[in-house]
Amino acid sequence: MPPLPRYTRSFALSFPPRERVLSGARLVPLTRFAAGSASPVLDIARSSSLGPWISSRSYSGNKMGSLPVGRLHKGNINPNVLAAKYAVRGELAVKAEEYRVKLEQELDTLPFDKVIFANIGNPQQLDQKPITFFRQVLSLMEYPPLLENEETLKSVFGYKQDVIDRAKYLLKDVQSVGAYSQSHGSPLVRKSVANFMEKRDGFPADPAHIYLSAGASSGVNTLLNILCAGHDSGVLVPIPQYPLYTATLAVLNARCVPYYLDEESNWGTDVDGIKASVAKAKEEGTDVRAIVVINPGNPTGACLSPEAVKKVIDLAVDEHLVIIADEVYQTNIFKGEFTSSRRDYDSCSRISWKVRPHINKQASVERLL
Repeated sequence: MPPLPRYTRSFALSFPPRERVLSGARLVPLTRFAAGSASPVLDIARSSSLGPWISSRSYSGNKMGSLPVGRLHKGNINPNVLAAKYAVRGELAVKAEEYRVKLEQELDTLPFDKVIFANIGNPQQLDQKPITFFRQVLSLMEYPPLLENEETLKSVFGYKQDVIDRAKYLLKDVQSVGAYSQSHGSPLVRKSVANFMEKRDGFPADPAHIYLSAGASSGVNTLLNILCAGHDSGVLVPIPQYPLYTATLAVLNARCVPYYLDEESNWGTDVDGIKASVAKAKEEGTDVRAIVVINPGNPTGACLSPEAVKKVIDLAVDEHLVIIADEVYQTNIFKGEFTSSRRDYDSCSRISWKVRPHINKQASVERLL
């Protein structure tokens, strides 16, 4: 088998036994991607050539030959991938990665010695220290025998008792990390999330209604895959927005229905403007199914007022929309006060049920944590 290109260490490889017939396949080098890119498929599609990635021929494990070139190219891959625009993975990120590789291979060839990728959320590359608690708990869960030496952990490595207690608490339920869990997440962790939501919002949350995802991007992707049934499916997305939504909708061949935040009102929502966007989309044959509410805003950082949140919820009830409450920055507030959609929905739903009993009380609120 030909040697793997450089920069393929981020891929997990699984090869069948040698005696089996292998479909000719080869990995694409990551030199065109921004470090830490969550969407390499988009960057692969935009490269000038996909190279010898997949072959229509087969080879035995003992007779690997040169792979055919050009099986995949821009003319025959999924056109929806080409249509996706993911701004944080664009031309500047590609150029930055090229500079990084050049610095690694040819020292002193550029007027700087380091590339800082500002397109992705990684404050630690600017020397922000990671939160110790999470890493220490994970280290104990990854290697439980460390718990046999608690005094050494505390006296030599600086572990606190709450770290040790939390690791034991989690291990008692999950038993071991590194293996499969329930698809919707560990019951104990979902219970912890439910407790957090109850403390935040003032009323209980059911762990059975909580689905854990590997980050917000994975959760958004799963949810939009469920919501979008065809090309006429539409989702209201705030502008400016994090480009994950528009890119994912493009890949799904669904429609982005933009609604514009009001800069003069601290990037707040304009309900009349949202209604106009819904009406226009319906006239164009779009089945508007959901509204994305990013609070605090990304990239604006602005918090929606309780009144604004309530107005959006009323609109969603009237238009029968699912609310995708993207609230991942709720603990990162610089100005104002955060109000969760779930908390305001509970009060709004009680009012709506009294005033409009024909509206289904069980609203469409989806939470991304």
